[in-house]
Amino acid sequence: MFSRRLATVALAAATTLVMGGAAATGAPPAPPAVALDSIGQPIGPLTDPDTQVTDAHGVAPGLQDPGEKRNAPPHDLVRFPEKSEAQVAEEAEAEARAEVAQGAHESDEAHAGMTVTTEEPALGGKAIEVTIYEPVPGVTPAELVERLKASGKSSAKVTRDDHSRVPATSPNGPSPEAPSTGDEAGTAAFAGPDDCTNGNAVWWTCLPAYWTNNGYTDPIIRMNDHTSAAWKTADATSLWNAVPNIQFNYIWNSCPFMAGARCVDVWNANYGNTGWIGEFSYLLNASDTRKLYEPNSTYPQQVRLNDWYNPAGGAGYGAFSRDTVVRHEVGHVTGLGHNTSGISDLMFAQSGFATATGAQNAALVANVYSIAR
Repeated sequence: MFSRRLATVALAAATTLVMGGAAATGAPPAPPAVALDSIGQPIGPLTDPDTQVTDAHGVAPGLQDPGEKRNAPPHDLVRFPEKSEAQVAEEAEAEARAEVAQGAHESDEAHAGMTVTTEEPALGGKAIEVTIYEPVPGVTPAELVERLKASGKSSAKVTRDDHSRVPATSPNGPSPEAPSTGDEAGTAAFAGPDDCTNGNAVWWTCLPAYWTNNGYTDPIIRMNDHTSAAWKTADATSLWNAVPNIQFNYIWNSCPFMAGARCVDVWNANYGNTGWIGEFSYLLNASDTRKLYEPNSTYPQQVRLNDWYNPAGGAGYGAFSRDTVVRHEVGHVTGLGHNTSGISDLMFAQSGFATATGAQNAALVANVYSIAR
């Protein structure tokens, strides 16, 4: 699939090494070995991500039974009720004040706001494929870049998602951490949909790249889940659906045509000791990089979740929550980058155990999608 050819070659080579593949002497390949996760648990052979494709209706054959989540509703409004713009703005103000009281600052964490990405031309130059990676705890962003480059992804780089500016105010008034602009009583610095930050929350691009409404009140994103029961994608979908001005619908292994809506495929597999536990790949219009490229369902945006790393940690890697990882990746689907907070946050570069959206993250999403485009 478009720009993943180098990654496919590199992963195939890695698979050969893991499985004890034959040398170029004509000898028959060795029998496949059972791959182990970071604490020695068997999880099956390596998976080539390019083999994870669906038919015209978004169905992928041969998936393991995910249990009850195959019958999950589009979103759970009982556990994850939708919020208003005023509600998330008020919560964001309270969150910012709490951070100041706790003395949490960006300098508290070396990797605050750091994002590892690759960018490649796609679809004959009509689009740019961007992939955002979540390092497994214990792997620094710089180390992950080196691993990606070694696998053939020459465009891998680390960026800092602070955009060198913080809005002076939010919709509910001045932000305690923001620099003064002489407009302390107004909302001019955070009044429009083009702001890239809200406190510690950061959009991945600046100016923001976004999903278009396509005639709906809110952009409709369908999370087409192909994952096992170990990954609670339905909960992650409902969590972000609670944020105003963008609608997320959960569906398991089926994404038939729906005018104006779009599909994001969510996969899990053993991708190997890559250095990342989650990634989100999406397409930007080459001619207008503020809009996501949406040619048809043949080229969906995709989330991948790496089974190789055991959430209990081991082999030098830190522990994490799989719930956090999948919720983090759906946060990227909205357009969010890595939070610059020095305290635990769902959108921090390396996921730990935070599972709430974070009020500043939610307020930024609500603001970007506050007008129809």
